[in-house]
Amino acid sequence: WKLNRQLFSNMVLHGRDIDTAYSNDSVYCFILSNNKVAWSIHFVTAVVQIVLFGIYLSSSNALRKDTDFVYTYRCPDNDLECEDLSSVTTAGWIVFWIVLVLHLGRDFAMSCAQLMIFINTWDYHMLVSGLSILILTGLAMSTSIIYNMALAAKNTDLLTNAVILLFINDLDEKFLDMLKIVASTWTKQLLEEIETDMTRIEFCLE
Repeated sequence: WKLNRQLFSNMVLHGRDIDTAYSNDSVYCFILSNNKVAWSIHFVTAVVQIVLFGIYLSSSNALRKDTDFVYTYRCPDNDLECEDLSSVTTAGWIVFWIVLVLHLGRDFAMSCAQLMIFINTWDYHMLVSGLSILILTGLAMSTSIIYNMALAAKNTDLLTNAVILLFINDLDEKFLDMLKIVASTWTKQLLEEIETDMTRIEFCLE
């Protein structure tokens, strides 16, 4: 098993540009530094996103009194059969999945690459980064699916809800954009430190 794991990791990491294993346009790369303030920003951002996704998941629960769940079946008193008013089609779900995969695919692949790098280098910064991005990506995907199953009555609802939820997934990037303006010098130095550390890891993988 160890041999197969090593062969697989070598195939995944061999010749990889380290820039493709992390994202310097998100505050989630801050965990790769040695700055505790940067770590705090990483975890606070993750908690905010988890809470926001939790709100949407909670609103999808049909058993809640204040649920957003949309009941598309109508059962007239003078008819024995119920009618489904939903116009969501298979094509609509296919387009939804395409949007979801294109938007979240990079984060999923990057988190897997970081976990493979951890296996090869035992760099615990990579482990925490890989797990956090993987968990948040999975949460974003599952929330988008569950919320749409609960609320989408039309194909356009599928895409509208997906865009709203995927915007939450981009808050980490918006936070970094803000920091580049509010604390430009500190942020620039931090990103340069991370880039130097990533170059060291890239050397270890060669």
